[in-house]
Amino acid sequence: MAFIKEMIFKISSVIENLTPSGLTDGEPERTEITLEGFYKTDGESVEITYTDKTEGGRVVSVITAEPSCVRVVRRGGVESDMIFKTGEIHKSLYTVSPYSFDTELRCRKIRYGLTRSGGRLEVFYDMSIGGADKSVRMRIDCTPKEN
Repeated sequence: MAFIKEMIFKISSVIENLTPSGLTDGEPERTEITLEGFYKTDGESVEITYTDKTEGGRVVSVITAEPSCVRVVRRGGVESDMIFKTGEIHKSLYTVSPYSFDTELRCRKIRYGLTRSGGRLEVFYDMSIGGADKSVRMRIDCTPKEN
């Protein structure tokens, strides 16, 4: 039976530009947002849903996670569908109207610490977007919303 609860999501990322030899170049780009949304679990996987406002407009994000795979789908002001599986490459299109960028992701590691009551999800991956190579660490902390 599925369990759905309102949660607070603290989403942070660190993006480092990479040189052609794979070394970091310059200062990392750090972002952190805190949003409210819904957390649904059936005991084997988790679905995180939230809405955010970006420069491109309103974005609805749905993150489906299990220990070996994470999928991030964004619709609205940003359009993307990214799949992360350790050691695998995923190619997709990342769109912020009116621009679209070819994107290639290589997942290095998934740390899955989600339970019925929340927890943490971390994804470590390399990304090539529009020809620029980057190293990314994404973390999502999920805590129950107090009513």
